[in-house]
Amino acid sequence: PRPRPRPHPRPSRPSQEKLLQAFRFLDPEGKGYIEASVMRDMLITKGVPFREKEIDAFMAVAKDLETGRIYHEDYVALLCSWTTQGS
Repeated sequence: PRPRPRPHPRPSRPSQEKLLQAFRFLDPEGKGYIEASVMRDMLITKGVPFREKEIDAFMAVAKDLETGRIYHEDYVALLCSWTTQGS
């Protein structure tokens, strides 16, 4: 019989620290947040552009409605809490 193909390894989830490092890279002044308008612009103009509905879905979760900012520590904590719930 033919050997069964091995399943592809499941991609590892980024660690909370790696996600924070990525956001800190986008926040060189160390303010602890990124303006949602700046993030939207980056998601459209850098790399493979996100679709509008993808950006809207991200902003619905990440953006603070009162300030219009994305507080990266809060967002990463929320994101990581969701990924560990599925484990």
